[in-house]
Amino acid sequence: MQFFRTWFWPDVAIRRKAQGAIDEAFWVAIGVSTIAALMALVGSREGIRVGALLEALFLAFVALGIRLRMRSAAVLALVLFVADRVYLFFAFHPLNVLLYLAISLALLNGVRGTFAYRRLPPKPADMPTIEQAFQRIKQLPPSEQKPNS
Repeated sequence: MQFFRTWFWPDVAIRRKAQGAIDEAFWVAIGVSTIAALMALVGSREGIRVGALLEALFLAFVALGIRLRMRSAAVLALVLFVADRVYLFFAFHPLNVLLYLAISLALLNGVRGTFAYRRLPPKPADMPTIEQAFQRIKQLPPSEQKPNS
């Protein structure tokens, strides 16, 4: 049950988890954009639907904005996806409502992640990388290294 709670509503109060929600929203937006582009290219008897292809391209650019942690891009992706699915639901009565809800939830968590990431304090400038920390441990004499017991 813990898995579902952390996926449905992740805690974005720390940088790592906020970044995880942002990354998930990015990949979901890229996936939706890719599927929309494929459907625009091969899903119609009239040929390539330019409007649908432009919409897919726009969503790909919005996904890049999510990757850059832009709050406006995350909100725009969520609003566009939900508005499009509501229109499709009332116009054509699609059957994939659970899939649409899961995608909407991932985009909503991306919005939460981008807003939370901006509220977090900046990283200290002198913070060492993980690689530098391991190199420092390697340089310590054996008497200063902590035993594993």
